[in-house]
Amino acid sequence: MHLFLLVAGCLFPLISWLTLLLSYIVARGGRSSSGIYIPFVGPALLSIWLVRVDAPHWTLPLPWIADIGTVFFLVWLPRLAREIWQTSRFTRLYKLTGSDGNESVVISFHRGGNYLLQKHWYRPAGEPGMIAIGEPGTFSSQQGIVSLCSHTGRQRYLVPEGAVHAVTDAGESDELQLQGWRLLKTTG
Repeated sequence: MHLFLLVAGCLFPLISWLTLLLSYIVARGGRSSSGIYIPFVGPALLSIWLVRVDAPHWTLPLPWIADIGTVFFLVWLPRLAREIWQTSRFTRLYKLTGSDGNESVVISFHRGGNYLLQKHWYRPAGEPGMIAIGEPGTFSSQQGIVSLCSHTGRQRYLVPEGAVHAVTDAGESDELQLQGWRLLKTTG
């Protein structure tokens, strides 16, 4: 059991460090890649191993500090929590909803000028294709026209027409295109 804890505990930090190194090498070549970082598992197993082999207490923090996956996760955790909070149901002001054929969209507007667009496709069982996509961004309103700017820079304008908002989409024609959609405002 001790050997299993040691080997398994070392495996996860090793994977994290190797993919960090490989990502760095690939980036130097002008391409991009993503590393595989599995936080907490390796350090937890190594901590159990250290306790079982009666290692000195000062060694217990070492696996946690040496695991780059855990360190990266803890560094990014505040930003991740902030982004989740910005578009949570607790900050939501209102929503716009609409559908067209087998597609539906919900745009939720939040305090602080943030929005989240979620688009869904309803496909028959076995039909290939995208089923959902999301887009976060910021919004502002001037003279009743709501301007949306995604975090990738895409611009949309929502013009109120009675009970609905007509969408003008300045983005390219892709899966997030909403040109001509009419969205109904709802609360909650």
